[in-house]
Amino acid sequence: MAKLINKTQEVFENMRAADKVSVMNTKKDVALIAELNKRMEVVRRDYQIKEKNSQFKASKVTLTA
Repeated sequence: MAKLINKTQEVFENMRAADKVSVMNTKKDVALIAELNKRMEVVRRDYQIKEKNSQFKASKVTLTA
């Protein structure tokens, strides 16, 4: 008989048993999450700009043997 292995669920259960999981639904927690999302958006935009610039510069390079 096949047994379904769910590693994510196993890790989550282990963390819950070790009391490393908490519910973050207070107003303070929501504000912190919103601030983190804003910061991550800035990081994502910066990465995208750098990646596009890198691809553009790479397209201008001519390799010779």
